[in-house]
Amino acid sequence: MTLDDPRTEPRRRVGGGWIGGLVLANLGLYMAFLTPIQVLLAQQIDALTSSGKEVALGWATGAGALVAVIANPVAGALSDRTAGRFGRRHPWILGGALVGAVGLVVTAAQTTVVGVALGWCLAQLGLNAMLAGTNAVVPDQVPVRQRAAVSGFIGIPQTLGLVFGVLLVSVAVTGTGPGYLVLAGLVVLCA
Repeated sequence: MTLDDPRTEPRRRVGGGWIGGLVLANLGLYMAFLTPIQVLLAQQIDALTSSGKEVALGWATGAGALVAVIANPVAGALSDRTAGRFGRRHPWILGGALVGAVGLVVTAAQTTVVGVALGWCLAQLGLNAMLAGTNAVVPDQVPVRQRAAVSGFIGIPQTLGLVFGVLLVSVAVTGTGPGYLVLAGLVVLCA
């Protein structure tokens, strides 16, 4: 049986480096998830259409949410069945980050509301695959006696991701397109 074998309860403690890596992956994930929802999508749609922008934003984010509702459990179930030398979850974490980054880049390039919605759906597909992997790796590899602490640490990036992401796209980077590109690079780098 391997370290990642679902039939065995993990017994070996995970170290600070492992926890730090998972925290970093979650930081990149939540920056990529939450910053577009809070800032970039609204700015982009506002620039594309002045009338009905709230409805257009609702459709774009709603379509992305629908993709998320489907993609997350499907990716989780598929990652449960993934076998390979990189483990069950790592390919989904990295692959999800790459697809999510492509989705962010595609979204950045759009000049129509429909294009923005489709790009955001692609980003949601990838980011939810990554989320399924980062969530499932804890019960796979963390012993019960450490799970509460590790779960607490990986919850911190959810708030910090939004704060750092908004600061990045509001202060450090100017423009909606560059904001998406920075987030795309960071989600891959952090993964």
